[in-house]
Amino acid sequence: MRQALKEWAVICRLLEQGWQTLVLRKGGISDQPDGFEVQQRRFWLFPTWLHQQEQGVVPAALPVLEKAQHDRPADGTVPIRLVAEIVESRWLDNEADVLRLAPYHFWTEATIRQRFHYRQPGLFLLLVRVLALPEQVRIPDLPEYAGCRSWVQLASDLSDAEARPVLNDAEFERHRRRIEAALGREASNAS
Repeated sequence: MRQALKEWAVICRLLEQGWQTLVLRKGGISDQPDGFEVQQRRFWLFPTWLHQQEQGVVPAALPVLEKAQHDRPADGTVPIRLVAEIVESRWLDNEADVLRLAPYHFWTEATIRQRFHYRQPGLFLLLVRVLALPEQVRIPDLPEYAGCRSWVQLASDLSDAEARPVLNDAEFERHRRRIEAALGREASNAS
């Protein structure tokens, strides 16, 4: 598997700890002309420190942000450990829907509103099942990974054979049902 989604390092940590099971996405400046699109249903999470800011996350996430900043690798490498599987994806074009998801992610309301209104109103919701390798793999941080883009193609395949879910089935299902309830919908299968 070579496909990777770039995500704030702090959000990767929160996903790894099972505190968050969704990713809200608009897309990067360098994404397709139509913006973000799901390219794969299973992919690596590529932690980034670009755009990651204290004022972008709620106070409860600040210790995790500090730890992510402290553990940031030396320039020239990227730690890869997490696999994400999209269970459901949908475009949310109602700001109130996105704001109702606040208990299930760690962006501030200001970050949500700024991202929601960038270019055209709306955000993608990706409900993801996260798996972790027993140990991280450090890969070279190549120039082709740079820039404000959502997806990168890793230079070589990485094996996810040893990756295991960070949440058991029952815990993940509880998260999924709460997110669906927040959106005023019944839990459904992947779309």
